[in-house]
Amino acid sequence: MDCVQPCGTEPGSDAKIINLLTNPSHVTRVYNVQSPWSAEALLQEIANSSNQHRFHALIDTGAMITGFSNEQVARFMLKSGIPWARAAVFLDPQDRKMAVLRTGGPAMPLDQLGMAPAERFTFF
Repeated sequence: MDCVQPCGTEPGSDAKIINLLTNPSHVTRVYNVQSPWSAEALLQEIANSSNQHRFHALIDTGAMITGFSNEQVARFMLKSGIPWARAAVFLDPQDRKMAVLRTGGPAMPLDQLGMAPAERFTFF
């Protein structure tokens, strides 16, 4: 009989993640939410940011991007800007890592993408 054990992280991993995500040399927040605001306006602002503030990922920790699926956000970002990105990565409803290409077509598993991380935008 196989024993299923709960997931865990090695000691210190959570602290390393929090340190990275709060370090200004790695993470930038330049958008100031205006009132009234919309999820679409926020995405448009990020997609059209200057090269000085090039975004490689958007982590929606507050679940502010409502009315869109993760795949819809990924496609919207590629359609609306981020000209340097050839693909966008997202988690599907089954929490699988998926990707869509700027050129269109169906979503594919990330492990089939064959594209460097520097060439893709990520939405979590």
